[in-house]
Amino acid sequence: MSYDWTKFECHIFIKAPIEKIFNAWMSEREITTWYLEKTKLTDSTGRQRSPEEHCEVGDTYEWKWHGWDYLEKGKIIVIEKNKRIVFTFSHDSVNVELKFIDHGEEVQCVLTQTDIPTDEKNMVNVHMGCNLGWSFWMVNLKAWLEYGILLNDKKIRKPHAINQ
Repeated sequence: MSYDWTKFECHIFIKAPIEKIFNAWMSEREITTWYLEKTKLTDSTGRQRSPEEHCEVGDTYEWKWHGWDYLEKGKIIVIEKNKRIVFTFSHDSVNVELKFIDHGEEVQCVLTQTDIPTDEKNMVNVHMGCNLGWSFWMVNLKAWLEYGILLNDKKIRKPHAINQ
């Protein structure tokens, strides 16, 4: 059996209403609470959306994480309310699909990243790096929605060596 480096999936169950989980991804105000330092959503006419306004198909985004200089840009390509969101990621080279599956008291969130190039740089940075990153951020979303806490560090500081 050979490993498929072109895609990966992350799954998590969250005890929260499906609407609340879905909406956590839809506006600047929500997504910067648990995931990003800054974001900018721009509609298809070039108008920047207000912090409370939900994104729509055709919108573009800019995302900046706490402690990173990197700016991610992409496009929203599918929205099915409370069911599914698809957007481009990693310089529009891959697609990310979020599915929300209601199981009564819990919602299963499935994140699938596809179309990952299979050169060594993308296998390490986009496949392995994003897989680890998305896994953490989905746990952070669960912690925020279920317990009202955030696990990410919002301070910008350099890590210290253990032997110092």
